[in-house]
Amino acid sequence: MEIPWYIYLIIIILQLLSAMFNALNIGLMGLDPRYLELMTQGPFESKDDEQNAQYAKKIYTLRRKGNSLLTMILLGTAASNAVISVLMADIEGDIKGFLLSTSIITVFGEIIPQTFANKYSLQISSFLRWPAHFFYYATFLFCYPIGAILDKILGEEAGNVLSKHQMKRMFEQYEKSKLLKPQERKILSAVLELKSKVIGQVMTPIDKAFMIDINVNLNQLLLKQIYSEGYSRIPVYDGQRENIVGLLMTRDLVLINLENSIVTIKQLSSILLRDIIAIDVETKLEPVLSYFKGNSTHMGLVTRKHKVIGSELSIMNIGIITLEDIVEEILQEEIEDERETQNLKGERKLLKNKLIYLFTNHKAKNQLNEAEILAICEFLHLKVDSFHTSMIEKDQLYHLISNCDIIDIESDAVPFSHIVNESNNFTRNQLTYLNEYQNSDQIQFDKHLQNMEITKGEEDQRKKQGGSSSFKAESQTIFENNAEEIELDDQMRQQQQQDDTLYTESKLFLNQRDVENLNTIEDYVYEEYYRVNDSLMGSVELRQKLKENIDPILYVRGVPASDFYLILQGDVLVCSGSEGFFIKLSSYDYLGLKALQENEYRPDFSAKVLNQAKLLKIKQSQYNKYVKFSDHPKIRV
Repeated sequence: MEIPWYIYLIIIILQLLSAMFNALNIGLMGLDPRYLELMTQGPFESKDDEQNAQYAKKIYTLRRKGNSLLTMILLGTAASNAVISVLMADIEGDIKGFLLSTSIITVFGEIIPQTFANKYSLQISSFLRWPAHFFYYATFLFCYPIGAILDKILGEEAGNVLSKHQMKRMFEQYEKSKLLKPQERKILSAVLELKSKVIGQVMTPIDKAFMIDINVNLNQLLLKQIYSEGYSRIPVYDGQRENIVGLLMTRDLVLINLENSIVTIKQLSSILLRDIIAIDVETKLEPVLSYFKGNSTHMGLVTRKHKVIGSELSIMNIGIITLEDIVEEILQEEIEDERETQNLKGERKLLKNKLIYLFTNHKAKNQLNEAEILAICEFLHLKVDSFHTSMIEKDQLYHLISNCDIIDIESDAVPFSHIVNESNNFTRNQLTYLNEYQNSDQIQFDKHLQNMEITKGEEDQRKKQGGSSSFKAESQTIFENNAEEIELDDQMRQQQQQDDTLYTESKLFLNQRDVENLNTIEDYVYEEYYRVNDSLMGSVELRQKLKENIDPILYVRGVPASDFYLILQGDVLVCSGSEGFFIKLSSYDYLGLKALQENEYRPDFSAKVLNQAKLLKIKQSQYNKYVKFSDHPKIRV
């Protein structure tokens, strides 16, 4: 019996359909819908990732049909194979047709298509998506109800979900397959355990933590020890180590001057000590890590509740937890920090080594060593926005500080004797001294005003007699009355100068300040500083100050200024407001930041040095040389 040719064509078409359905069963149904969704979102590390994302977008909608799609695929596979078997049996007989159809279906309908579909699932599924759509809607009336019933019974497809233990095993397999590095596998495994671990497992016991007694003297030896240890935060205790009273930031010690005084941490507790958060020992690591990231503190005090029968519940301090401890737990290895000097590299090592020697007694009077420059750069970078890396690069900041002037100024220990309104009408108000840091050495301003006050009429009379401001007249009077002493001093030092030369220097100094044109300065009484008083300033010091053009007055309210000052040592008194409110600023405070940002800056305060101070002076022209102009809209050049 002759077999029509179209029967063989039908067998070939059915065999191709069988191969297609089997490829879809392995390739398309083997893809997790969640995996496809993630692939479409990126990020893409290579062009292959971008191409795979395109494939995923094309088949994602079809794959979401779930059990209905699976029903269509299985129905098509079964129907194709059944018809092939029947046709082969008619052609070759029952036994021979069965063996022949089974061989063809197994090789060309199962093995070959499923092998390729398993390896190239995305590509093959994307290529076959249109035939799959056609057969899905062609059999929709049959497949959709069955799929809906399966969804109702089994629930919607959840995809492949792994437990934490399974994920760890998967990471180990990835490591063996060279898809993950050993350190990456450790970190991923540690992150999975983060929610289950408590801070008691990673804390530093309190008896092993580096801490400082609040009653210890802040001397050179202690400061060197602190910097040699390399800690940025140090717990402070009072009496017993368990009695922790606060947290000391190492950077707050950078610019403290201890050369002329002995002081304890307790005396400076109001400005040095910070609050430390208490955390229960059973607290999970994850919320503690989130707190450290969202707040400025990176250290906490670990506590444990303790209850003795018959007594009230008490809380014991048992350890210290830091952000570094948690990070080390995640990384599964100890961080080589500042304490391990031999492992440090580059700028960080240089800064750490140099900071140890910041507090030696061998300091140049008018210049900074490299360690001090680095310390100042670090302080300005962290504390002052205008010196942040968004405004000025670190290397440029270093050059700026290196080229700035260091000024040593000696002055009296009293404030301005008159505080006047802009109307030049002096009103004697009760002055309020605002001591920001609550130091014990507050100045008795009221007593000073009683001793030093000069009426407005006396000031006007002096101006008429001298033909100039009181500042200029008093300076000239001091010079004239002490000409002989100055000449004698010059002979002793072999630096003889003529009286008229000194007079010229005095006038040049006064002209540079342009006293005649500054009404605000004229309204202040400067004779308290330039009065002939051996305890305050002798003739030699006056000559030296006139020669060096050093003035304790840093700012005058309403008078243009273009200099920024950082207090390195000593105190500066600031007077603000028409009511005469005083604030005393000390080491690592700063003034005149707007002078660097505005061309016509007029301070709304006055400031002068008290006793003696060492200041870093940054001129606006110097700052403009190094700042990033494009990021600084207030600076115009």
